[in-house]
Amino acid sequence: MSGLSFDAIGTWWWPWVFILTAGWLANDMWRFLGVAFSGRLTETSPVFAWVKAVATSLVAGVIAQ
Repeated sequence: MSGLSFDAIGTWWWPWVFILTAGWLANDMWRFLGVAFSGRLTETSPVFAWVKAVATSLVAGVIAQ
């Protein structure tokens, strides 16, 4: 079987490096995009109103449970 898997690199720390790298990329990608676009948004923009509506609905859904 060819391809890269957790067993492809025989060291014990390889899965931990993979998990940490994938977790870092998944989180920080959105942070970098937020910083890049935050200067262009105003509080009256439709995008900001949509984000506020989604955030409020998520909080209401959690409270309703």
